[in-house]
Amino acid sequence: MREKKIEGWGNLLLAAYKGRKGTVETLLEKNADPNETDNLGRTALIHAAAQGHTEVVRTLIKAGTDALYSPSTDGRSALHWAAFYGHRSRLTHLPMP
Repeated sequence: MREKKIEGWGNLLLAAYKGRKGTVETLLEKNADPNETDNLGRTALIHAAAQGHTEVVRTLIKAGTDALYSPSTDGRSALHWAAFYGHRSRLTHLPMP
């Protein structure tokens, strides 16, 4: 699957950021890389967690996303971003790094 990236953001990253669970599921079924990163090293899981999209986070974890994988250039995990934006209580299924 070829896709045009906008400033390092592929379709999976955009769908996760916007909370589009169905689109995330479809992209994963078409073999999108769940650990793909944007230009700042943030994964779809990080974007979904930061926005508080609980169902998208669950979908990504179920698809095999490494929840402790922390590639962002600042070293923060999805849990860090969820807590930073006030979503920690809604995302209790994220593991502690």
